[in-house]
Amino acid sequence: MPRDEAGGSTPVCRGCGEHHDSYGFHPSSCRSGNREGLWTQRHDVVEDMLMYVMRWLGQSPIRVSRGARNWFGAAAMRPDGSFRRADVVLRGYYGQGRHLFLDVAVADPAGQAPMQAAPSSCASSGVAAELRALRKVQRYAPLAAAVSSAFRPAVVERFGAFSDALVGVVREVCGDRDRDALLHDDVTFSQSSRTTWAAGLLALAVVVADAAMLDAAIGLDVRHEGGGDDGDGGAGARGWDGAGTPRHWEIEGRGGHFWYEQAGRR
Repeated sequence: MPRDEAGGSTPVCRGCGEHHDSYGFHPSSCRSGNREGLWTQRHDVVEDMLMYVMRWLGQSPIRVSRGARNWFGAAAMRPDGSFRRADVVLRGYYGQGRHLFLDVAVADPAGQAPMQAAPSSCASSGVAAELRALRKVQRYAPLAAAVSSAFRPAVVERFGAFSDALVGVVREVCGDRDRDALLHDDVTFSQSSRTTWAAGLLALAVVVADAAMLDAAIGLDVRHEGGGDDGDGGAGARGWDGAGTPRHWEIEGRGGHFWYEQAGRR
């Protein structure tokens, strides 16, 4: 995080009012962390990559996290008429009418609960993923069992560690086969098997999505982009549609150029 050279302190989070740390831990553990959809966008990137990997491996995943019918039946209904849903379902994975439900989450090993766990996430990788996976199993496993199906939590830590359940799903779907270098031009020594290839894509997705989330948080709290939750009248008050100077992304988004990008300038 960039520091305030005049005041000597890091920027203040506009969501909770606390100061950012210099290492970018705060946006993933902030109690208002999902402002402007920061966590949702990171989650959706991992979900999209999971869908892509499963399709490439010959499965037919269905996204049920939004805009889908109730796959869990009456047990999932809430008093307000809504219902619980997982993120992805592999329809007929175990046979006719027997599905495999997956629910994606990105866990933060720098949170208070995983750091205070035994073993602590400070000394062991995957602790935060397992804690989040346990909560998801308690929530969704009974619902899946009620419709003769199974549930597996697809939890990844923001730095790339997988929950044991996700490791098992990847291994089960990929099998023991290696990728054919004659059919694929991206086979490398580190990702020669189907398992390492799939795991590599999922880990890359979460770390890149997390970096994008940090950039968006910096945009909100340092560059003051996005919504107008700080009383400045909204994004348009200083942006392209307002009276102020258009910002970097607004110019590039319209195919424009800055002064230093014009021909003839050095």
